Amino acid sequence: KTNNPEKQTIAFYAFSSILETKWVDEIRKGLNDCITKLVSLLTTQYPDLQLMISWCIDKISEFHAETFVNNHILLDSVLNGIKNTIFNFSQKVAEHFIFAIHHLSTELKIYNQAEVSLFTPYLKDLLNMLIKLAYSKNSYNPNYNISSACFLAIGTLIENSEPNDIITLQNFFAMVYDALQSSLMKENFTTEKMMYAFQEYLCSVIIAYSSSRKYKMTIEQGKSVYLLIKQTFIQRNDVYEDGLVACSSLVMIMQEGDDFIVKDYMNYLVFALKKYQETAICLKALLSISDLINCMTISFVPYLEQLFPLIMSIINSPEAAKEIKVQILLIFSDMYGNLQSSEIAWNSYQSIMGYLMKAMEVAVITPDINDPDLCEYYSLLKERIVECLGCIIRYVLEINKVEIFHPYLEKVMGFISFLNTEKENPSLYIISGSAGVITDLCDMYKKDMALLINDETIKYMTKRLLEEGGSDNTSVVYHLQQKTLMIKIII
Repeated sequence: KTNNPEKQTIAFYAFSSILETKWVDEIRKGLNDCITKLVSLLTTQYPDLQLMISWCIDKISEFHAETFVNNHILLDSVLNGIKNTIFNFSQKVAEHFIFAIHHLSTELKIYNQAEVSLFTPYLKDLLNMLIKLAYSKNSYNPNYNISSACFLAIGTLIENSEPNDIITLQNFFAMVYDALQSSLMKENFTTEKMMYAFQEYLCSVIIAYSSSRKYKMTIEQGKSVYLLIKQTFIQRNDVYEDGLVACSSLVMIMQEGDDFIVKDYMNYLVFALKKYQETAICLKALLSISDLINCMTISFVPYLEQLFPLIMSIINSPEAAKEIKVQILLIFSDMYGNLQSSEIAWNSYQSIMGYLMKAMEVAVITPDINDPDLCEYYSLLKERIVECLGCIIRYVLEINKVEIFHPYLEKVMGFISFLNTEKENPSLYIISGSAGVITDLCDMYKKDMALLINDETIKYMTKRLLEEGGSDNTSVVYHLQQKTLMIKIII
């Protein structure tokens, strides 16, 4: 209530400090009045108070966004207040407001149950404001870069938009296209590094636009955008992460027809895969391949056949990072999940199963508990192996060639039994996937499974699924118990 800027700064600092604490109910009782006060002080000339106001609004947006769901007047005052004053502030203050927009867009998407986005009335102005701010003087500099924050918020607004926002987004996308075209001209930037950065930022917007698949492009529109991205590859004689993902994203939102982009894009995927010593680039290329398998399904087979020898050479290379090999397991899962009728699924079966057996030997090693990154890797490796086994087993059932899995049956069941113990404490994802593997193997081998089914494993899986997974896993447990019990009865 004080009008003293120094005291207001201290008061808002104290308030911001408790926004993440356990006293949620007490805090929310006074939030409306606090937000109203914060907005009324947006025009203050005191730098410390400006910073504290922006930090406070940012934290409210992140941790208490539901306050705005049923109070549109409050949301209106905050968003319009930010829009009308953001260019008057320092970069640090502006950055807090940018992140407030980012958090509000994300959180309100969760809390808002209406069909129309709460951001729809503000979307056009906010997008225009953010792109203008990203290109404004001093937004991008070595010491403080808020351009990246602007593009992050732009991507979030687009991802959380609704189909009725299509006209606004199409008009904005035209601006992005022009900006990408301008990013090819070095004279528009103070340094080459800045030029490359903005090319990447703009590709992130293309990814956001296409990731939800709510919006389509014509073949000609998709080609035009792709050729611009290709020019950025040529310009730097290299590929970059967001550029790769943007290319595959374009394929996913284009209307069916011309496969020009895919054919040409293969050259850059091969280029990226051959750079597997650069883990981040290779991972994006592999992610792109997974996306294309899931999107194009059987149409992608001719291209996958081109890439597959290189993928197998990478996964068997001692120089390839372990993260890359885990990502390749996802490609195997996607392949057997989507391309069951293809020759590549059949022809590569033995080599993939051989690699999975080696991967299982690695996965049973106990990692150093003091190394969280290594523990996370082992957990992901186990999930990927179980997921891949599930897809392959369903493939074998689909083609009715159960004999080809028999050489691996005992080792696979031993691995599943190893994973599903209290000592291993597997994730619910692993347990659910393991239940699917056992259920499908019971269908495949029936009484031959009797000696391989560990009753303690089944009890442990059932207990965890029901206690932690809730009603969503009831059917999984039912099928697991039914199949394993029937095997025992047959015997």
